[in-house]
Amino acid sequence: MIKIELNLCEQKLANYIAKGREENNTRKGFKERKQDAKRSSRDINFEGVCGEIAACKAFDRYPDTEFNVDSPPKHDMMSPLGFTVDVKTAQKGKEFWSAAEWKKVGDVERYLFVRGRCPEYEICGWARPEDFINERQESDVGNGKFYKISMDEISTLHEGDDF
Repeated sequence: MIKIELNLCEQKLANYIAKGREENNTRKGFKERKQDAKRSSRDINFEGVCGEIAACKAFDRYPDTEFNVDSPPKHDMMSPLGFTVDVKTAQKGKEFWSAAEWKKVGDVERYLFVRGRCPEYEICGWARPEDFINERQESDVGNGKFYKISMDEISTLHEGDDF
């Protein structure tokens, strides 16, 4: 696992982007589905953006700061090897990650899995879309269907690895 700590500036950037995305989603009528009904959309958006920034920091990428869009982008970053990547963030201690049922295999080339809570994150690993977005991974947690993948199903990453 690769450990990343966001500095104060990165945390403020995450807050700005998360707030902007949430406002844009409301303005444009985008539906948000929460796998964890107990957490606020604000918290989920903020931690998701923090995870994206942590992933970008780990691989010397630049985060997507645009939020005034007509449709949400399908990928969050490009991997060092040039793959489109969707970053999935889970809270510290969680052993699985989830994606909304509307995700499709062809949306991105890799999923990157991050967990933590601001400001500390771990880049845990990655998976190909076909290993994550499939019927075998479907789960209904009482709030609709989601795809779920666990820690033991992903390819781990270590400092200096590219994916």
